[in-house]
Amino acid sequence: MFISFLKTAWRDLWANKGKAMLTMLGIVIGITSVIIILSVGQGVQKNLLFELESYGQNVLMVMGGSTSTGGLTAYSAPIKTLTWDDFTSMKESSAFSHAVSFSAMSYRAQSHIRKRNSDFIVSIQGNDGTYFDMFNYDIAEGRNFTESENTSMARVAIIAPGAKRRLFGSFSPIGEFVRINNINFKVVGVLGEKALERQMGSTEYDMIYVPPRAVMKLILGEDFLMGIGIEVDDAENLDTTKAQIERFIRRKHQLQDSQKSDFTVMGMQEMVEIFKTVTSAMTLFLFAVTAISLIVGGIGIMNIMLASVVQRTKEVGLRKALGASNKSIILQFLTETVVIMLISAVIGIIIGVIISYVIAQYGGWGNRPISLISIPLALGVSFAFGIIFGLYPAFKAAKMDPITALKYE
Repeated sequence: MFISFLKTAWRDLWANKGKAMLTMLGIVIGITSVIIILSVGQGVQKNLLFELESYGQNVLMVMGGSTSTGGLTAYSAPIKTLTWDDFTSMKESSAFSHAVSFSAMSYRAQSHIRKRNSDFIVSIQGNDGTYFDMFNYDIAEGRNFTESENTSMARVAIIAPGAKRRLFGSFSPIGEFVRINNINFKVVGVLGEKALERQMGSTEYDMIYVPPRAVMKLILGEDFLMGIGIEVDDAENLDTTKAQIERFIRRKHQLQDSQKSDFTVMGMQEMVEIFKTVTSAMTLFLFAVTAISLIVGGIGIMNIMLASVVQRTKEVGLRKALGASNKSIILQFLTETVVIMLISAVIGIIIGVIISYVIAQYGGWGNRPISLISIPLALGVSFAFGIIFGLYPAFKAAKMDPITALKYE
């Protein structure tokens, strides 16, 4: 019986191809969006997690602001609670028995870089030489910052591969100058491609790095740091060192016991978990927004099926007069709705997979461009919506009086 329902549903759809295609359009767009949203969300999350997990696992980060006031939102809303004096005091203190090295990071600045009669907008990041060692960046050409350059306003720079290509093409930039805010900075190093391959296409790939004091004083004109990195000798000592850092900075900032810390100390694993939570929440939100288009598409299909019930009133009356049960009438119209939804889902999945694959190649997560859960989820949602939005038209058809239906003009 079910096979006959499918054949009838397919015949009716084929007889009204134009109407069926317009009916399916909303669902196709919705399913395509679901595939893309989940795949891109998964890709972005994997990229972020890979980036964080590839950093040193024995590293603690001190960020300005508490976690509840935006300790991780430094780029968009700088929180000015960490100072250069905090960094130097920590570095010179003997309070951290397991700390191996300290690194200072200033806030980023956007700057116009003029080179060879061309003008570029480039992000400038203040990092000392310890940063590159701490977070496993390799220097492909030239050298790292020296200790004296780290702590002074030295006018030197290390550039990322993208910035090298934009500013110098295939030529070696070592010993050349880039002009930032009308100040010449001598290029002493170039980061390796491998160091930034996980961030292809991001601003990191076009970054110019200069010592933090130079960014703070010469470019930003302030004394505040974005963060301080602390490398610990062993992962087992992370919690101990974290507690020592919190006590030290609270005393330095003269915070009372009742006052909340104006900084946040996090290990890489904690940052990984926070990013997982944030990206998962964003993906869920976007999926919820996308689901609205599926609901709209489902309502559209319900309207079309209601119109189909009216158009086939005589057919329904004839079938009931020949002994067709209400159940068979309901199943017939439900089958048609489900078939429309599933065909729409398959088309949407194919388009979504293709678009997701293209985006993945540019986004840098091409090794697994498709969210595996998105395909069965799309099929399941389509099947469920087919039943939900097909019930009312099906019940309306089943409730028809056969005599009245046969007289319908």
